[in-house]
Amino acid sequence: MNRWMIVICCAGFLCCATSCCDKGKNRVDIVLEGPWILYQDTQFDDHGIKVPVLVAIAPIAATGETIAPGDLYHHHSPQLSTGDGFYIKKGYLKKAHIYCLFFDDKCAPKGLEALVNGVYPQSRLLGLTPKAGPKTWEWVKATKSNGAAALILPMPDSYSNDGVWNMRFAANGDEKHSIGLQLHYTNGPRSFILRSCDESSLPTVANCNNPVADSGQPEPSRLENTGTLRLQMRAPDNTNACDWHVRYAWDQAFKILGADFGSDYRNLEPAASIDANGKGKYLQCNKSDPAIKYPKEDTVNTTNDMKGMLENNLALPLEMTYTDFVNQFDTNVGTILDLGVDEKDEDPVQWSYLVALKSELDNLNPNFPRISQLMLIAELGDSSETLVARLRKKQTHNEKLIKALDELKTQTEAFKKDADTKNGADCRAAVVMVQ
Repeated sequence: MNRWMIVICCAGFLCCATSCCDKGKNRVDIVLEGPWILYQDTQFDDHGIKVPVLVAIAPIAATGETIAPGDLYHHHSPQLSTGDGFYIKKGYLKKAHIYCLFFDDKCAPKGLEALVNGVYPQSRLLGLTPKAGPKTWEWVKATKSNGAAALILPMPDSYSNDGVWNMRFAANGDEKHSIGLQLHYTNGPRSFILRSCDESSLPTVANCNNPVADSGQPEPSRLENTGTLRLQMRAPDNTNACDWHVRYAWDQAFKILGADFGSDYRNLEPAASIDANGKGKYLQCNKSDPAIKYPKEDTVNTTNDMKGMLENNLALPLEMTYTDFVNQFDTNVGTILDLGVDEKDEDPVQWSYLVALKSELDNLNPNFPRISQLMLIAELGDSSETLVARLRKKQTHNEKLIKALDELKTQTEAFKKDADTKNGADCRAAVVMVQ
């Protein structure tokens, strides 16, 4: 009997050593926050084999390129973050609307056939079915024709609610729905990479392999798996009780869903609060009220005039770092380093800030800038303020240098004023499942 016990124990040890007892490697949760539209596509092509994927679509029209103080309506651009991260900005959508989130070197690794709660409490996802029946929605067409952005994700092993809130779609309704979602993966990657899909055909594993970085630049979209990847569309920083950003985001999301879904869920009204019995309390918030100025379309200012933006208390949005803006910023720092070199020994610490600023700008990918890079650029520019002021005072005869110094100050202020690297409240819009 003892010999058999030894054999069994040894077999069990060898089993686990050879991974047949593996309970998961690099586990990861992907957390979705904001007014995403979800769709389970079971026919995604992987070199002739159909694999199920989860598509997350962001209503980009509900986001603002420049979110001014007091903006009640526009969300920040979709953000991918594991602590550091980047935005999917409107400017890059001119190149691609659909992206695949790679797990290491693989787009759409095969997962379950459909979403399941597993051991988690029941889902509160708002499920909408096209009038033509389940699985008939043309999500690719809807994404491109509405200027949205879609992320192709692997199907998770399970999922759970990440917050639930009361809302209604008719005057007497009161329903609880998910306002966020957690996707749980038993075997996650070592790192994530975002790549874009060809616009000329339906997305497949084969044609969703385009780097988001410009040629010759390091790929900025690689993020280490730290346990949680957040896909966020953060709300504007305001405390208006009617949650106009929720209503506006839902309007833009429903445009993507289109007439295929009827009108029963056309108008969303989030509860202002929830009573002790779990019932929602609602305010009389009329978006047709002329005092509200509810936007009919995306009317955000997209000017590149930095001085004009600053005069109107607007900031350059960090997710919209225009290539020409970055290039001019970089040129100005180079001009200051060349023409102001006599000040190098006067204050070597502040001079080193300018040198570091030039290096960061040289290595910045204007399409997908890292949030940490943008914050550092703003901080380095701010830390050089004393040196810039001294040069401005001493070099009044040098027009080229003075021009570069003045523009540098304006550009640094634009980065400092931006709100996209600051925290925002959770959105109370429903996460939608097209089924």
